[in-house]
Amino acid sequence: MATIGIWKINPFIGGTEVSLIEMARFLRQCGHEVWVYGSDRGVGYIARELGVMVSPESDIWNHKHDVLLWYDDYLRFPINEKLVRYMKEIPHRYGVFGGFAPWLASPVFDKAIAKSSEISAWLEQRRIETAIISQFPITLDYWKSTPRENKSLPIVGYVGRVENKNLKQLVSIAKCAGNCHVKFTVNDRTDTEGVRSLGCEVVAGQPLMKPAYQEMDIFMMTSLMEGVPRVIMEAMAMSLPVVVWGIGGISTLGATYTLPPNSEKEAVSALQGLVQNYERRRDIGSINRSRIEEYDSQIRNRLSNWLGGML
Repeated sequence: MATIGIWKINPFIGGTEVSLIEMARFLRQCGHEVWVYGSDRGVGYIARELGVMVSPESDIWNHKHDVLLWYDDYLRFPINEKLVRYMKEIPHRYGVFGGFAPWLASPVFDKAIAKSSEISAWLEQRRIETAIISQFPITLDYWKSTPRENKSLPIVGYVGRVENKNLKQLVSIAKCAGNCHVKFTVNDRTDTEGVRSLGCEVVAGQPLMKPAYQEMDIFMMTSLMEGVPRVIMEAMAMSLPVVVWGIGGISTLGATYTLPPNSEKEAVSALQGLVQNYERRRDIGSINRSRIEEYDSQIRNRLSNWLGGML
């Protein structure tokens, strides 16, 4: 058993923050002692539901770690000198890179996880041994759905951030499909006025996203710039049919309606078929659940193999 520290949780809720909580749970299930550092202001609710405690940053000095995973997806927090000195005393120092950060490519890290092949190549040029793992495990026994009723007006939903998510196109496609209600559930740090003006229902300040998935019948996302979004994984795990553009790494998830970007006619046709047929929604949702279970198993195996020889 190893003592593993995860640094750090930012003070808001998003896919990165939730994935770190779920990574901590996965490592504990593997038998390791895990400490998560940062702020629980955003992820406190889901952390408690998953049985993970987020400790203040200052607590890092109180524990002796075998491994430290550093993850700053938004590259906002350069490593201070005190932390560098502390990290160099830790046997294994792994960086998790969601973007390019020259100040991170230093002797501080001996190995790294890259979220894409481009970042992996950049790291390996700096002689940092790298594994490409685009997402962390998802807690399938938490993200699961109860049977849905057959609604006369199905809900087409989206959860997460709204900045640069191309939601105007989503609303337009849903209106063309007809006979559905569009609902967005967003976190409390988002300005929602522009989204409300699109003529859809908006719920802001929701600390837990699971109830939002339980209320919707179809998940839709029309963003044109993504990696492997956590929200699509969650929607598939919740046995929802999913309509998305196949950009970035989205196609690797295997969602049934992964369409070419901006193929609005195909999206309208797919949405109409789902809106009008409850059995189709149910069957496609079941397929998506099976596919995300397979995807998650692959992630767990890769992480176990990558970490296994080092812990």
